[in-house]
Amino acid sequence: MNILKSALVLCFFALSLLSGAQSFEGLVIYKVEYLSVPEGMSEDRLCEQIYLYTNGDQHRVEEKGIASGNVFLYSAGYPFETVLLNWLGHPVAISQSLNYPESPLSLESKTSSVAGQSCSLVKINDQLVFCADELKGQFPWLPMIENLPLSFNIVRYGCEMQVTAIQIEHMPIDIAYFQVPKEYSMMDKSELQGLFGEFDTQYSKE
Repeated sequence: MNILKSALVLCFFALSLLSGAQSFEGLVIYKVEYLSVPEGMSEDRLCEQIYLYTNGDQHRVEEKGIASGNVFLYSAGYPFETVLLNWLGHPVAISQSLNYPESPLSLESKTSSVAGQSCSLVKINDQLVFCADELKGQFPWLPMIENLPLSFNIVRYGCEMQVTAIQIEHMPIDIAYFQVPKEYSMMDKSELQGLFGEFDTQYSKE
């Protein structure tokens, strides 16, 4: 009975969110508010906004308002994450594999409007996410959701963040946005540590 109920919930979720949804290409700007921050973390480690560039298959996430200005690149299916860093004046790209755990989804009855878009509330375990009803698209930090997440809580670097879309722009995104620039050296964390010693960036704290 529980299996049948779960299947019906997922079916309803898919039909409700994906019917008539259009694939999104463009830029979404999110504001970031902090619900909790690790003791001793300095303010220059906290981003104020997140920019998501996407063409549907590829994604670029930029953290704004912090000294490091990390940039994250993801390809279709994104089993890998590539981070662009400017470490001590050296442009470096670090790539690592990702392993997202399976997360059960359920569609809640609550709806809302975020950045001018009607949204439905989805529950992932204990996490609540408002997703655009009419925009099919993904935020790489929530890969299990196929409609564009516009308001959600997430924990990164030990901080609990409330992330809310404040601007949505439909536009073509140049393919170069999703590629590692030629001036960046590709390496893994151990190679970076070998060259520059023990490093301390937001990315290394994950």
